[in-house]
Amino acid sequence: METLPFYDRVTPAALATIAGSSAIMDSFKYRQSLQIHPDEMKRYLKKSFNLGLCYAGFAREPSFSQARGAGKAAFLSCAYDVATDWGKPESTQTCFEQILHAEVSPDLAVMAMNLLERDKQGVLQYDGLERGIVATHFVLEMMGLKETYAREIDIDQLGILLQIVDDIMDYEDGVRTGDQNCLTSENRREYLERIVTELDKKK
Repeated sequence: METLPFYDRVTPAALATIAGSSAIMDSFKYRQSLQIHPDEMKRYLKKSFNLGLCYAGFAREPSFSQARGAGKAAFLSCAYDVATDWGKPESTQTCFEQILHAEVSPDLAVMAMNLLERDKQGVLQYDGLERGIVATHFVLEMMGLKETYAREIDIDQLGILLQIVDDIMDYEDGVRTGDQNCLTSENRREYLERIVTELDKKK
């Protein structure tokens, strides 16, 4: 593994803290653009922070740059959900696109907006699990780890598995709000069995 420059090194304990704090910082920065109401702030900040902690788990070494990338990706993932699933006006999606162009490369902005358009049209592949594929590529790119992971695993398959887990955790809310969830599809059993099979491999 390549040795980190001294200015990019952080302690392992600091990695998740930086990622979560970074996500919160960006969330505050753009709360007005995303039209976050006062009664939504707790949910908004909690989601962004928790995603930051989760994405920090992708890090291969305790570096500030990877932690910051995880935090920024976490905020943008939260902002995507706000723009698509929180019942916001159409203008919020335009604001989300503007945020993307301000914060990420043109290629990543296009990746996210293409997913958003397909999501709006209800044409996502694999009963919506395509979201996980795109999100995983996006996060790893933000953290500077996409090439590293691509040499070792199938990122698309990892994204699908992570989205199945996310859909399991969000199942009740998904049913209540009518959001797309792979567990409400006719392939529900297949997806649950896939997770069980993957867990069995880890024993």
